[in-house]
Amino acid sequence: MDELIDDPIENSAEESIEGSDIGYCNPPKETRFKKGTSGNPKGRPKGSKNLATSFFELGREKVTVMVGGRRLTMSVSEAIFRQTYNSAASGDRLARRDFFQAYKIFQPLEPTEEIAPELSEAHRGIVKSSLQRMQRMAKTLASQDVLSKESENEKEKK
Repeated sequence: MDELIDDPIENSAEESIEGSDIGYCNPPKETRFKKGTSGNPKGRPKGSKNLATSFFELGREKVTVMVGGRRLTMSVSEAIFRQTYNSAASGDRLARRDFFQAYKIFQPLEPTEEIAPELSEAHRGIVKSSLQRMQRMAKTLASQDVLSKESENEKEKK
């Protein structure tokens, strides 16, 4: 009675390791992914840009606009904001709605002094360090923008 009974699950696992069986989690060798070959060969090409990147690049492009009889060079985004502002000021309801939505998004944050008296000392430190981090990030982004503008100007000179 001390005989061991062969477990069919163990036996199938041993056979699949040898590669003789084809089944669950063990496809035929011919149909397996080849090493070094992508599983999606017609996928996104390297260097292609997503929609957000294209959107922001187009917004940074420079255009020449006539303002008050003078030619000004500005970004496409700035030109669109100016046009929306002028349309809103002349009474266009949709432009006014768009302008005030943009105003809500871009209005400056309230100063931290108004919030600080209600916070504990620990929370004040957290808020202060967060604001410092955001300011450093803004400076980094601004310097990257300046560097990209300089490289664009160098390309234009060539």
